Amino acid sequence: MLKKLLVCSFLCAHASSVYAMQEEFIDPTRITKVPCQTQNKKGMNFNDLGPFEQEFLRYCRELEISESPEVGNILFLGEAYGRLPMRVGSEIASGLSKLFVNELSAENLQHLAKKLGIMKESGVIAGAQLADRMNLIIGDCLDLPNNEKFTRSFGNHIVDNCFDAIMCSNVLHFFDGEQVLKFFCNAFNFLKPGGEAYIFTQSREDDVSEKEMYTRRQNKTSVYIKTCFGVMEAAKKDPSILFPGLINEEWLCKTQLLNNILLGKPNGLCTFNYIPATTLQRFAHQLGFEVASKKFYSIVQEGDSIKTSEDNKGIYCGLILRKPEGYTGGHVTMETLDPAFVESCLTAKEKMKTFIDTKLNFLDQYPFVKSKE
Repeated sequence: MLKKLLVCSFLCAHASSVYAMQEEFIDPTRITKVPCQTQNKKGMNFNDLGPFEQEFLRYCRELEISESPEVGNILFLGEAYGRLPMRVGSEIASGLSKLFVNELSAENLQHLAKKLGIMKESGVIAGAQLADRMNLIIGDCLDLPNNEKFTRSFGNHIVDNCFDAIMCSNVLHFFDGEQVLKFFCNAFNFLKPGGEAYIFTQSREDDVSEKEMYTRRQNKTSVYIKTCFGVMEAAKKDPSILFPGLINEEWLCKTQLLNNILLGKPNGLCTFNYIPATTLQRFAHQLGFEVASKKFYSIVQEGDSIKTSEDNKGIYCGLILRKPEGYTGGHVTMETLDPAFVESCLTAKEKMKTFIDTKLNFLDQYPFVKSKE
């Protein structure tokens, strides 16, 4: 998605009224100025392509497209209204690549479906060809190996080694530990040897403190944000916790102040996972990815537009992972990975809930959360 200004649960709790009203039909090629909020009110489609998306676009242009049906497949995961797939498709309009666009919400994806229908009926050959190359897949991106509409596009319904490129932007931080593990397994299996996965998520380098993170945000006095970052600051000191930023908002209802903030959220309580860069790299290592690039970014609002810029102390990470050329190791599953690492992923949610319940005190005044003596 770039689709979010802040941690999406943070953003939607305090969203400006400029995000409240959307057009009945959202044209993914004409998102201008104010970001478009997704139908579940937890995500955004921005009007600008950020530098990470631009890098992905360049990679797609450079892909060697042949007449083989197994060459040139591009997969977009959690793409909301489909702004980026439309841009990529228009940039490589003369190619034979197939674009697979996945989105959990049918309500979101119907806007892209309507746009493609308009293009087919327009009589413009290039537009009709792009619409024919675009495959819309509704459903959970983690369950794609079992999604009939997705798998039937490939021989024997096997989707391993089928994609040259994968893009997943602003999705990973909604997943718990087990879901993150499933995501990385799927991405590795889907890619052809030499293929690349582009992952954009909320993260940070280890030398960027939680205090610096929340002072760099627009809403600098948010009790909720400071509480969450205080939890992360305490949890990252425990080496047994792989996901110190994994928080279910229900776990934070410890004081009257937090209850008033959280229980009044219009989009309900949710789970988010602010994943440290070191944890992302551990996943890359465990799966066998090569880390082609790791950069950090900041997202700021300038007037009615959202701008993304490279920033070593930014709170978003753009990670490019490459499946090694000549890989012959076969299908990756939880059973083929290091058991201790898998266990740390499967128990991540339970560990963080226990940590919050037993190791922290919550206060009605700053610092709002403190480690127990």
